[in-house]
Amino acid sequence: MLVPYRYRRLLPLALALLSAPPSTGAQGAGTVTFVCRPALPVYCRNVHVGCSGKTGIRTAVIEISIRGDRARLVFAGDRPPARGNVSGSGYILIRLDGQREWLRIEADGRFSHRIYPDERAAMSYGQCSK
Repeated sequence: MLVPYRYRRLLPLALALLSAPPSTGAQGAGTVTFVCRPALPVYCRNVHVGCSGKTGIRTAVIEISIRGDRARLVFAGDRPPARGNVSGSGYILIRLDGQREWLRIEADGRFSHRIYPDERAAMSYGQCSK
C-alpha cells in the first residue's frame, strides 16, 4: 500500500483501529480497547522539565474502550470510571464529560493525560497498547 509521507506516522494507529477484530462480551462489537500505562508515579505541573512541580496525585493504569465517538475510561485504584467524547486527526483525543480533563493518544501509542486539580493543570504521560 502506498501511503503519502505526511500520513506514514499515523499508519500504525489507523491500522490498529481499522483492523481491530470486533470485541465480544460486555463491550460489544466494534469496540477498540487500549491499556495505557503512565511513565511516572504522580502527576506533574510541568512534564517538559523533568516532572517539576510534582503533585501528590498518583497516576494509574487506564483501560480505555472506544466505540465510535464515545469512550469509557476505567482507572486502576479508587477513581470511578469516566466517559468522554472522542475526536482527533492523526491522534485520538478524549475529552471527559463535564470536565476540562483530556487524554490524547498519539499514532505510536504515546499518551498524555491532563487534569486540573485546584484549577491548575497537571499532567502525566506514558504508553498505550492495544
